[in-house]
Amino acid sequence: MTYEFEYLLHLLGSSVQGKAASVPIKPIDWEKLFQLAKEQTVYPMVLYVLKQQPELYGTAHKDWVKRELRLLLVAEVLKRDASTELLSALENAGVTPVVLKGYSLSRLYPESSVRQSADLDIYVGLQNEKKAQDVLRSCGVQVKERAEEAQEASCYYEPVGCIELHAWLMGKDDRAAWLVDNPSGISQPFKFVSLDNGEYIRTLGDDDNMLFLTLHFIKHFIKYGANLRNLLDVILFYRYFSQNCDCSDFWAKMKTLHFDELVRAIISVGIKFCSIPKDDFADVKVTEDSIAERVIEDIEAGGWMGQKESKDRGRIRLIYEKALYDRTACNGKLVFIWRRRARIVGMISAFFCSKKHLYSKYPYSQKSVFLLPIAYFHRGIDSVIKLKTGKVKPFVLDTESEKQYSDVTQRRSKLFEDLGIL
Repeated sequence: MTYEFEYLLHLLGSSVQGKAASVPIKPIDWEKLFQLAKEQTVYPMVLYVLKQQPELYGTAHKDWVKRELRLLLVAEVLKRDASTELLSALENAGVTPVVLKGYSLSRLYPESSVRQSADLDIYVGLQNEKKAQDVLRSCGVQVKERAEEAQEASCYYEPVGCIELHAWLMGKDDRAAWLVDNPSGISQPFKFVSLDNGEYIRTLGDDDNMLFLTLHFIKHFIKYGANLRNLLDVILFYRYFSQNCDCSDFWAKMKTLHFDELVRAIISVGIKFCSIPKDDFADVKVTEDSIAERVIEDIEAGGWMGQKESKDRGRIRLIYEKALYDRTACNGKLVFIWRRRARIVGMISAFFCSKKHLYSKYPYSQKSVFLLPIAYFHRGIDSVIKLKTGKVKPFVLDTESEKQYSDVTQRRSKLFEDLGIL
């Protein structure tokens, strides 16, 4: 972990606690720190601290910091006002909109608008999905139909940005693996929370919210990559609302899903690197500092939602899915192979093709049907060459071979093994 990332965590801890940050003990590359903060969607929180303590960055920059922060906060407030109008339109049409994540969590932060929202997530349920889509379209929102296995329909509205309209809390695979006893994920009445502008919005009950936020973070962390804003949401929600929740049931679920060590590592990051008092987290057994540090290093290395290592992270996702299906289904390998069918078909198509394609690729085969076998043999040789040169990647079911593919895959698979996920 770079010192800039470590100090970024310290600034975030100071921001969410409303406490003064310590002066860095090493030279800081502030441009690098700002870039990291933007990648991790926590840039306004950094500026919030620097506004309170201009000496950290340099008093010569204090006016710039104020202007930069003001622009971001105004943009966030305008986005929230537009979001509130859409929620009101849904409510007036008889749809029950439930805000997931986003600004429903802004009350966890000292100044709510410093929590930057990347999109607006609204849960309406499967039964209200079509009606909700029609209402949003009437408001000028661009709506795409939801894929069967997805949990949400992707929408876009200029004043808000991306809107995810949820029919489910989780995607099909995650429901089957994580919410098998309650596929909807809803077990409590919804809860109303107040906003800075005096409006009220509906969100999940505390138990459901803690479970959803945690599983949402874990899904991103394992399959793609999470960011610090996701991490802070989980840490702060547990800090403030775990006393309202059935923690024994929560930790029992995490243990059953093999996620308990990862969740402890998340909270340990808040304690060790954000300097949030350990006593603020009831009933939590913290993990080793080295494990927490490896988790946070993985977040830094991945950049925005794992995009810096997207290819290699795709391989660890393959390894995880194989382990998951082996645990949850007696026909785990068959299910796993079915999930990778597109990759298998792509490999097979490298060797076999239609007669029409052979004619276009090898014109000599049109002269006689007896030349077709030769053309197929020719095609096979070309396919082997493509495999050898890496132009076509073979399907590999042996996950041990997958682990050796790159340093990133080896690093992440070892971390997952030590966390008990694999």
